[in-house]
Amino acid sequence: MIYGLKIAANVYTLKAAQTDKRFKAVATLSMFNTGLVHRNGFLDSQINDVQQRLADACAARQKEADGYEYYLQTHAHPGSTFRSTKSSLVDLMAFDASEGMYLINQPLLMMAGSIADTFYMTE
Repeated sequence: MIYGLKIAANVYTLKAAQTDKRFKAVATLSMFNTGLVHRNGFLDSQINDVQQRLADACAARQKEADGYEYYLQTHAHPGSTFRSTKSSLVDLMAFDASEGMYLINQPLLMMAGSIADTFYMTE
């Protein structure tokens, strides 16, 4: 199996390649750092309200804690999409693919168009 060339989930590939040395090479195309965007907003558009959004997510997590076993384990609806909830923002904000990039010692190619909106993440 060849590891490392995942375009759709390249941010997770970067994170995995930091510690998983089975990757022979790593390539990204317009890298998108989901943790950074969930934390600061796209192009840092929500950086000023990060603490309020985090507090809202923590409050939602607390409310959901009581229903977790019932709704997700014993009585989950078969039509549920299991999409991200407001409370999952807590974990998404903590994720940062660019932290620990120095651990990648495999060949690394990161490409982005010079006018791509996501260029700053690849840079």
